Amino acid sequence: MLPTVKTPFTGPEPILLIDQRLTDQNVWGRLSHADHAMIIKLTEQFIERVIADGSPEFMVKLGLPSDFKKDHILEKFYWQLAQFYRYSTPSRIADAVPALEFVIDVYKRCNPSGNQIDIFPMLYLGVALSKKPGEEEKAIETFEEALDNLDKAPQMPVRGLIWARAYFSRTLRKKGRVEEAKKQEKFIREWILGHPYSMPPSELKELVVEDGVADYVFSHPDMKTVFDHMEEIKDPATGATVVVDRMMARQPFQ
Repeated sequence: MLPTVKTPFTGPEPILLIDQRLTDQNVWGRLSHADHAMIIKLTEQFIERVIADGSPEFMVKLGLPSDFKKDHILEKFYWQLAQFYRYSTPSRIADAVPALEFVIDVYKRCNPSGNQIDIFPMLYLGVALSKKPGEEEKAIETFEEALDNLDKAPQMPVRGLIWARAYFSRTLRKKGRVEEAKKQEKFIREWILGHPYSMPPSELKELVVEDGVADYVFSHPDMKTVFDHMEEIKDPATGATVVVDRMMARQPFQ
């Protein structure tokens, strides 16, 4: 059978390692570092098993059809592994480069016409490359290819797009391409200012601000005007995060 894991936050029954609930911050964010390491190790070990075998008999043992494609199961587990790397503390997103390159290659082989491009793994790859010394130019090329094909994306979670653009802008600044970086920062600011209650400010900052790196988004006067008078508290009645805006009514987030 496909590998499973049991956590205190996903119910009494084990769940698949590729279950999307594991990357939900209400689950992953509450697990210990030891749990993170264990889940990553289990995922890496399973990928190694598939690479080593992947025969029809092996697929049947996993509970899959005998003709299930080896690359397709690897793609699913590599994508999950990349997300585990991203959300690890500290982040191990740089380790995700091989996994993401495999995911992108599989998608391109399955969509040779190029009419659809799954840009989310490409954005992840741009971030991963940006964290590897000497790979900044390749990271910039990857970001540009992804963003140039936004119209071909079958779906695009906004959080991922904002997160990746922030890394893109920092990479551009690192290479001295300040004016291009400013365009990305302006895009991020305009989206946030247009959706200031899309999520709590702490979550927005987590997406776009990197520890130890100069912030050119939330430090902007327009952002400070909006966010400096906001305060986050936990609603004791519901447990939801509540933003107390001193210039408006309180705005809850679930």
